Amino acid sequence: MKLSSGKSPASLAGCVLLTIMTTSAMTLSHSHDTQPKAHVAHPSSDQCSLPMARRTGGWLCPASLPASGVAPAATGHCKPHESWCWYLVPGAGRSTWAGQFKYGFGKKPLGKVSLYYEVALSGRKSESKPVRLVPSGAVRNVVITGDRLFYDSNWPAGHPISPRVNESYLHHPPGVASNAVVLWPGGYAAIEKAPVHYGAIIHTWKWHVSGYSSTWFVFAKSIHYYFRGVRAFFFKQWKRHLGQQPVGWGVYG
Repeated sequence: MKLSSGKSPASLAGCVLLTIMTTSAMTLSHSHDTQPKAHVAHPSSDQCSLPMARRTGGWLCPASLPASGVAPAATGHCKPHESWCWYLVPGAGRSTWAGQFKYGFGKKPLGKVSLYYEVALSGRKSESKPVRLVPSGAVRNVVITGDRLFYDSNWPAGHPISPRVNESYLHHPPGVASNAVVLWPGGYAAIEKAPVHYGAIIHTWKWHVSGYSSTWFVFAKSIHYYFRGVRAFFFKQWKRHLGQQPVGWGVYG
């Protein structure tokens, strides 16, 4: 497994870039997929800092996030030169995440992926819709997963809630053309039967490219929410409530 790490520059208004961490292995089952069981940091050689001629195997690196890749409501809150950002829709119980990454193999760039999801809270229910992936190059076997996490002193990077509410979507047909939009039909919805004090939603995207052995993946966790009674609310001061390793990426094979 090849894993990436990055440096954490200063926070920007509405768009926070943090240290990149990676996640443990994930399966490729069609439904009720096993989400990352641990969100821990791993030391790794960062190919993103190497010239293209020196890169080996699969690699995945942050890319500039264009303004067109961000929801209209978030325009002005995300810096186009950053790789990802969160946005809280004031007073609406909704938050968004958008990101963009370059991927390739050895000396050959294979494309970029633009990723996005929006989460709405209603009582104990969360609904992520849309959840999407748009590749600039042709990809295959796209899998999108969703889960809800809780946070405490033992799990500063989050841990799946109990009972589990993880699900996955395997896109069909397997092949995805350049610039095609992959959407999770109906999105991802989950209800916490036993509300936790602090929580977040996590989404993971995985994909392959024909002719290459690697599997590329990105995960992103939402702005944290808290419960007041049986109703969940996003933190207004959300930049303080992202937990450890809120975004990560890596390559298998």
